Amino acid sequence: MLVGILSMQRIVNYGSFMQAYSLKKMVESLGHRVVFVDYKPNVLIEDRNDKTKRQELLYQEIKDGIKFHILKKYGEQQKKFIECYPILGISKFKAYHTRVDVLIVGSDEVFNCTQRNPKVGFALDFFGENNRARRLITYAASFGSTTYEKLCSYKVDAQIKNDLKRFDAISVRDNNSYSIVEELCGVKSNLNLDPVLVSGIENEPWIEANIENFIIVYGYAGRFAEEEKQAIVEFAHKNKLKTISLCDYQDFCDQHIVCRPDEILGYFKKANYIVTDTFHGTIFSVIFHKQFGTFCRSKSNTGSTNQEKLLDLLHRLQLENQLIKDVRNLETSLTSEIDYESVDLIREQEKAKSINYLRANISIPKER
Repeated sequence: MLVGILSMQRIVNYGSFMQAYSLKKMVESLGHRVVFVDYKPNVLIEDRNDKTKRQELLYQEIKDGIKFHILKKYGEQQKKFIECYPILGISKFKAYHTRVDVLIVGSDEVFNCTQRNPKVGFALDFFGENNRARRLITYAASFGSTTYEKLCSYKVDAQIKNDLKRFDAISVRDNNSYSIVEELCGVKSNLNLDPVLVSGIENEPWIEANIENFIIVYGYAGRFAEEEKQAIVEFAHKNKLKTISLCDYQDFCDQHIVCRPDEILGYFKKANYIVTDTFHGTIFSVIFHKQFGTFCRSKSNTGSTNQEKLLDLLHRLQLENQLIKDVRNLETSLTSEIDYESVDLIREQEKAKSINYLRANISIPKER
């Protein structure tokens, strides 16, 4: 079967890249061909009725396309992501509304329609609009920080309800998303782990890091508070470790490394410890059985939150002890023994569940 994956594979984000790659590998393991399908960004949800905002978005998309095709200067990190497009099997040319047998929407925060990322916005493609598939499903889709209450406050709950009804099968990756689908549609969706946790990509020969004795600080810029920075540096110095920031630049770290997506896992594999405040930073730590601690952001000075997905992830893996609730307990979280034997058992059970879901739903398409 020709299977399309509609995800955020072009976002300059290591987690987005790796979840797309992982889902691709899972589908291919079932004997199917995979192509990636692109989405068209939309205006932010609060601007959806503003014609001027919609025109501005269209003009910006045209300008970005021109910028790309005349090969103007890109940031170093973006160049490295583009270099890895062949790993996903995509090119610089975007493919919209591709005709496929089955279209999988997900994973990642594809349903997070109230977020403020202008590169996504209220993107209706993620809800199946304009698709050209004979069968439409999701895998580990997430509403992210979007809640049922937010959908109601923006008066889009009825629209999302109708959109969700066009899917032949729905799989979500966290309890918040599960609850939203149940509240809107009255159905119980499948609950599956993020594909990075169940695809086995940690066993692939990723490029190895060429440094020793370091602690990774993996998070978005501007989210670490001063007391968090101080605690991380003190722990690193106490253990004679260098602090390395991956993902975004952290001004308190000894070194910032801009690496390719096919190099990121090599750093996690070799790190002594990891401190993160991200969903996939936590997952990268888990798949390599690392000592790690995770900060959860219910509110941050950048306006972003991740508590809905992050607390759910730690709970489902029985790793609540790795949550750093008080910065004074950072060392305890980083050095406490982690029962990875139990974690791996959960992952194996979830892998079987995920493969069974995909096998059952990537099937002979019914006529639409």
